[in-house]
Amino acid sequence: MTALLLASLALGAPVPKAGASDLKWKFKKGDVFYVQLEQEATSTVNGAGVGGAQGSTSATTVVYKFSVTSAAEKETVLDLECVSAQVGHGIGGQAAKKEDIKAAAGKTVSITLDAKQAVTKVTGGAELAKAGGLAEQFLTEDGLKHTLADLLTAVPGKALGKGEKWSAETESPMMQGLTEKKESRGVVDGITDGVAKLSVEVDRTWSGMANAGGGGGAGQGINYSLKGEKGQATVWFDTKTGRMQKREETYTVAGGINLGGGGGAAQQINLSASVKSTVTVSDKPPKE
Repeated sequence: MTALLLASLALGAPVPKAGASDLKWKFKKGDVFYVQLEQEATSTVNGAGVGGAQGSTSATTVVYKFSVTSAAEKETVLDLECVSAQVGHGIGGQAAKKEDIKAAAGKTVSITLDAKQAVTKVTGGAELAKAGGLAEQFLTEDGLKHTLADLLTAVPGKALGKGEKWSAETESPMMQGLTEKKESRGVVDGITDGVAKLSVEVDRTWSGMANAGGGGGAGQGINYSLKGEKGQATVWFDTKTGRMQKREETYTVAGGINLGGGGGAAQQINLSASVKSTVTVSDKPPKE
């Protein structure tokens, strides 16, 4: 009877597919790696107060150093150091010229992940955001949470083989009051020498009200309603190290931004943008 029961259980148990590899980030105490984020965007805005359609460009490059200070089954702690940050803007067809945010370099924050690799705590982000300029937008605690969540959810987070598909929905804050929802649909193109190549279609939605300053009363918020559909991403993931090597993504975004206007007179502007981003992960600092 026991033999029959064991045989029945074995036949009913799910059998892993041949050639499947674990496509989930792995962290080990003492690991050090670098992440370089590069993004370029061209955008057009028009609407109330703009005075006709206006175009602009932007470019951002940020390098982070991650050090794994502890790694346990239920909790992982990473130290994130901002090695360098560069941001630039161009108006009226001019190319964006990046400038260093020198005050951000060398600042370190501590990030805690739970067993599912969700960010549960960021310590020190407020100090990093004091670097000023656009650092106040993408180097805040919410901005850092979003950056890391975007990295960790770029891959399936489970074992898959060539040709297998997955889908996922995630939601994370970007900055105060503004949230991004992301829907991913991916397929494993193949695995060569331990490196998996993934093709992913991504829908992104940005919504919420960010504080425009000045007390945060009625009419002070900037209300975002933006959407980007069917963005295309290619991801390379090293199954041996358990880390992403690279992600290249292009997408478009369009929608409205309500400026509030004060006194109840809302001002709506329309935005359309094309974005190209590249994330590179390496064991050594990226070259200038």
